Amino acid sequence: MEDKPYEHLAWDTSIFGYKVARITATNISPATITKLLAYLKENDYHLVYWSVKPENIFLKIFAEQAGGLLVDEKVTFATQLSPTLLSNRIITLPIESYTRTEPSAELLSLAFQSGTYSRFKRDSNFKDQEFEKLYTAWLKNSLNKESAREVFIYRQKEAIAGFISLTDKNKVGQIGLFAVAEQTRRMGIGSQLIAASLQRFYEWGYVQVLVSTQQKNRPAFNFYKKNGFLIQNTENIYHFWL
Repeated sequence: MEDKPYEHLAWDTSIFGYKVARITATNISPATITKLLAYLKENDYHLVYWSVKPENIFLKIFAEQAGGLLVDEKVTFATQLSPTLLSNRIITLPIESYTRTEPSAELLSLAFQSGTYSRFKRDSNFKDQEFEKLYTAWLKNSLNKESAREVFIYRQKEAIAGFISLTDKNKVGQIGLFAVAEQTRRMGIGSQLIAASLQRFYEWGYVQVLVSTQQKNRPAFNFYKKNGFLIQNTENIYHFWL
């Protein structure tokens, strides 16, 4: 297929054990999508992702008619860094960097908690612990600095009560994995981890920080708004199982 309107996702493919692709074309007709899905199936792809703007009612309807499963209403938040912003975020808890390259059992448990609303957990078509495999690999890659620059943790009585991973893309800071243990929520730990992260991003020279969550994850949605993040972008993500 010339001028490929899709990309092969090597990392997802290696984790799941079957071929995964993402539709990348932003201006595409229903006829082209139908042809593309048939082409990908013929070439042994098993799973295809497609992101559609929620206001594009036409493509939303066609995605569902073509067999797409709406698995994520993704919301991306952004905040601008400045000395004034950071001066209002006083860090009072002993936030520290996690220096080990292998995750502890409690840190892995927190990583799984961070994905409670993930499309990889909510899509029942995943049958072979894909969610656990993906988040385990994501955490390990964060700790060995392949997918994150730093990982912060907060310990309470020696146990890790919360963590957050810091990464970047195109010179913009991004928050990756982020969770607070269920039994220690509503104690301000999450806000302290955010404050420490924003301070570190500013030290690295970034002026903007992004973080994504799911529309259905109302606790996270409200948490980011409370911490000064504003909605920058929304998208509906569909899974096509071939």
